[in-house]
Amino acid sequence: MEKTYHPVGLRALKDCFKNLNFDLFLLLPNGKYIKAFDKLHGLDFGRLAHYEAKGVESFYAHPDDLPKLEEYFSKSPMLILTNPEMNFESKKHAFWAVMEQTLFEAFGLGNVTQINVAKTFEALKVSLQSDNDFVNTISLLLKTCPKDDLMLKHSITTAIYSYVCAHVSGMKSERSKKIILFASFFHDVGKLKLPENRRLSYQNKSLDEIIDFRQHPVLTLHSFEGVLPFADEEIRMAILQHKERLDGKGYPQGLRGPAIFNLARIIAIGDAMSEMTLGMEDGHFYSVPQAIATMMGDEGRFDRKLLTPFAQVILQNRILKAG
Repeated sequence: MEKTYHPVGLRALKDCFKNLNFDLFLLLPNGKYIKAFDKLHGLDFGRLAHYEAKGVESFYAHPDDLPKLEEYFSKSPMLILTNPEMNFESKKHAFWAVMEQTLFEAFGLGNVTQINVAKTFEALKVSLQSDNDFVNTISLLLKTCPKDDLMLKHSITTAIYSYVCAHVSGMKSERSKKIILFASFFHDVGKLKLPENRRLSYQNKSLDEIIDFRQHPVLTLHSFEGVLPFADEEIRMAILQHKERLDGKGYPQGLRGPAIFNLARIIAIGDAMSEMTLGMEDGHFYSVPQAIATMMGDEGRFDRKLLTPFAQVILQNRILKAG
């Protein structure tokens, strides 16, 4: 009698390392299994994004590989990042893995612009691997939110979306892109100073709670007593202003139009995309197209010169596949 293969959710695989010590299979309509990923080549996040776009929800593992599967999921990057017993080198490796996962989750790669973004990010990764500022920044972030996996995921996801937004808007300055990454990592850690049940915007109901919540960018700046490892003043300005709106209805300062720092406008887009897709905006998990549509419909909030090319790049491959 043929053994029953064990289902493995696609969403769970998006939070794992590339290396596999078992094979993963697709179940065909005729009941046959075909190999999708093997232990020799490992997990390919680009193909994983492609399968997700095609509507695949699960892969399958051979029943003899269940012990290996359980061990694999017990060592996911996010578990390593939030494990106080793990050494810093392991956490740094896990940090890069989550950044790479998020880049592929942003869009199924397939057109020239998207491939260019990925190549540029790879070049940045090479330059940052030995960058003391980057190493110190990761260390500081992990010390600031050591156990909050949602906050860490949000920090990294915001950084990736903001980086993509900066790149497709035509930004050439590597220093500015580095500031965007670093500010994104820290931008919301002030929420950790709020009660645990009030760290998401929709959890704050009363006027007093909403007023307190809207001070979280200020609380973030108060989280760092010393000078930040790199570009302290610009990073602080980007963090403080990332919730401002072009129409002046944002917070905490109610700035309008040209008064809002350009890098903060970029992070505002990355932050909103991350919050919606992670279920932090209103408790609903938005798909990427739903998040983009909501942002495009929010008049007066975002800089359209930044949001429009970002939306086009993120959605282009999905539109092509839908057609």
